[in-house]
Amino acid sequence: MITESEAKKIRLSANFTLWEFIYSESALKYGLMQDQLSITEKEILNIKRLCQNVLQPLRNEMRCPIRINSGYRSKALNEKINGAKNSDHLFGKAADIYIPGKMEMAFYFIKNRCEFRQLINEQNLTWIHVSYDEFDNKKQIL
Repeated sequence: MITESEAKKIRLSANFTLWEFIYSESALKYGLMQDQLSITEKEILNIKRLCQNVLQPLRNEMRCPIRINSGYRSKALNEKINGAKNSDHLFGKAADIYIPGKMEMAFYFIKNRCEFRQLINEQNLTWIHVSYDEFDNKKQIL
């Protein structure tokens, strides 16, 4: 288990910390933050790969912060919010992101310039779901 303080200090790339992917308003609401803090080294490595290969290049291009609406999800949190049973969020391979005023630009940057497993335009670009898997980047777009 990792502490909140440790998660805030762990840099995954130039602009992202582990805490951004662990913190969840839903986890707080349902009393599941301890589950979120029980993240494994493998899951942290997966998040790091997502940051290095998709999110940091996107951040560099957009030149503004990227909000992580949902990053890593513990099994308990994923079940509580009715996430897909085999969601990439469970393995630290996905993030739901939001960039005010730049959602369409962000979607097309990822689509055209990044490797990814899955890219989803959620609710007319209310947010973007993106996942990265070093062994299965099939570039599925939904």
